[in-house]
Amino acid sequence: MTYSKHNLTFPRVPLKRLKAGFSCLLITQGFFVGGVCVAATPSTTDIAVRQAESLKQQQAVKNTPETPEEPPETYPGENADLGPQMLLKAKKKRPPLFEFSSDTMFTWTSNALSESPGPKKTEIVAETLSLALTPPPFDLGPGKLSLRTGYRHLFWMYDAAKKYFYNTFNRNNFEMSTVFLGGNYSFAENWNASLGLDFNRIMTAEGLDSWRPDQLTDPSKWREVYVEWNPNWGLSRNIPLGDQLNLTLSYSGGYHFTSTDPNPQTNSGDKLDNNLSASLSYAVTDTVMLQPNVRLSHSLYTQPQSSNVHRQDRGIAPGLTVVWTPSPRVALRWSVSGDFRHSNDQINSPNCSKFDASTGVSVTLKF
Repeated sequence: MTYSKHNLTFPRVPLKRLKAGFSCLLITQGFFVGGVCVAATPSTTDIAVRQAESLKQQQAVKNTPETPEEPPETYPGENADLGPQMLLKAKKKRPPLFEFSSDTMFTWTSNALSESPGPKKTEIVAETLSLALTPPPFDLGPGKLSLRTGYRHLFWMYDAAKKYFYNTFNRNNFEMSTVFLGGNYSFAENWNASLGLDFNRIMTAEGLDSWRPDQLTDPSKWREVYVEWNPNWGLSRNIPLGDQLNLTLSYSGGYHFTSTDPNPQTNSGDKLDNNLSASLSYAVTDTVMLQPNVRLSHSLYTQPQSSNVHRQDRGIAPGLTVVWTPSPRVALRWSVSGDFRHSNDQINSPNCSKFDASTGVSVTLKF
């Protein structure tokens, strides 16, 4: 069993498989313009939305005329008669310090539990809420540093249309709470470096038997199965290829210090993640962006697994995302992606492939 943004699963399997199967998603990210972002590795959807914003900002700066410090003379010699005239500038408003985000995602997947053979198809609904403190960026050396800290909560639900939970994927529903702290350093125009620390806690549905809000928020209905500390880092380079085209190459990594319940065992799921991504962003219009992308991933488990080997998982995930931002606060997305994985531990992580199709909407409010 693997754990990724489009495939977060905790089937009721022996504990040793649960520990070994927990894989790389725990929240990045970055929240995707308000969307889901599950840990050390940003999803291709997250990258698409961030790049849509970045490209629009670049175009806005390029198309904004410079404001002269002095107004033009209304007649020849005016400045000699009256002296230099200066334009009055409006007092700047206090920049927003907080950001609230809500993201809803609907996904169809061809292989919900990353199994082979016998993959199982299902639908997924994911709801993510986030509140962050985001002070204004400030100059540091040759670049700008921006800081971000806050709390994020994710509900992951299978087969939401099913009325009864028994003997369905609903028994694998889970929620994840994350406390995050991170910084992003922009330098040399198109370079970005990031460093962060996340604390993630995952709970599965034990006594949940309906979708009523009081059930979803009742602590007695959920059981903790996983806790981790996740330091993470990244480096990316944006390469403008024209007014409407942008190429982004990025690396992201993270280490997971884990503890698994029940019968807590520490470090058994510890692992190092490394990811390389490439994405081409094309601004079709001022509000629509098309982005083909691909991600290469590698995970190394630092503790021997049940097969007495240091498990290594490798994967390639190509995808295509369309992002529509009708307003600065709202983003809608549609994406299709594949995921092809190979592991040297066929007991805990059999080679598999899957196809996902998803749509989602995110809302971001700054205040």
